[in-house]
Amino acid sequence: MSGVTSTDREAPLLRHVMPELDAVRGIAVLMVVAYHAFFWSYHVEQATGIAWLLLRLTQPGWLGVQLFFVLSGFLITGILLDQQGAGRYFAPFYARRALRILPAYAVVLIVALVTGVVSARFALVATLFLTNLFPLLAVGLEYGVLWSLAIEEQFYLVWPLAVRRLSRSALASVALLALVIGPLARGWAWMHGERVGLYFYTWFNLDGLAMGALLALWMRRGDVTRGRVTRAGVVCLSVATATIALGAPFGILTRNALLGGALQYTPWCLAAAGALALTMIAGSGPRARFVQPRWLRFYGEISYGLYLSHLLVFMALDYAFARLAPALSPGAPHLGPMLVRAAIGISLSTAVSWASRRSVEAWFLSFRGHWVYGRVSATG
Repeated sequence: MSGVTSTDREAPLLRHVMPELDAVRGIAVLMVVAYHAFFWSYHVEQATGIAWLLLRLTQPGWLGVQLFFVLSGFLITGILLDQQGAGRYFAPFYARRALRILPAYAVVLIVALVTGVVSARFALVATLFLTNLFPLLAVGLEYGVLWSLAIEEQFYLVWPLAVRRLSRSALASVALLALVIGPLARGWAWMHGERVGLYFYTWFNLDGLAMGALLALWMRRGDVTRGRVTRAGVVCLSVATATIALGAPFGILTRNALLGGALQYTPWCLAAAGALALTMIAGSGPRARFVQPRWLRFYGEISYGLYLSHLLVFMALDYAFARLAPALSPGAPHLGPMLVRAAIGISLSTAVSWASRRSVEAWFLSFRGHWVYGRVSATG
């Protein structure tokens, strides 16, 4: 693994184990869970006072998915780049990805099918990782969280071949092209009446993956220093903040305006890339403990199972509340019942995800050792 230089007092910026990235993963999944527990479950226009404020504060939680995309683009591209010249390349990558993704995914999909949450038609589409294309396939999005996993799986299908065949400069050009074409395509589609697809279609959701890939490529250049990474992170955050602030009066925060339809994702993904760079700077230095809190790393470790299962847990909880404690059902947004429901739901979701990580997922992950990459050639 080559890239950013460090001093004797600092760990390498790019390491095989980066605990601060588990913390970032924990932040991303908690953003999504909070969004579903609060804003997504209630009618914000019926709320008042602190309840209204809480719902508004959790509204941006859907951006946790974009943070996941940036992180995934960075990590997957890094793995592939570091094995670019390996003799065994495709089989280990896909085997290890399958062992990580498929077991928990299959369990959640089977439970959703058996309990009637999803139909057999949706389950088939989900098995093929095409749920984000549901409008084109005339299928309802019956279990919403699976759409983003479909995009990631489609990314895994294409990107390893690109990394294997293209030079690093060509890969950077492809990622930059995606960053340019994405907003243009979204703007064109918005002007032609497309709304739902802007959220879900793969070709409209490449910003985060592309920015993560660019960060991985750039940080492996021999001339990149910690100072340059720090400055790049600050610039990314500054440009993203300025873009959001200047664009807010013109509708960048909503898809009700052309600017938002075209650019709503882009500044947030840029901010996520900047924050990721600065987090790695801190995580490899003397202040690492501030970006590696144990509780966030715990949620990062169980993030995949938590992301997959938390909606099922809340659905089961709401089913029980409707029969046993109607006051806790997600109806009128009153602060007390909202907080109790969220506390129980998040606690149960955490317990289910922890059990999954320690049992089903851990058993399958134990086989990843059989799938190691081949030796990287001297010219790789």
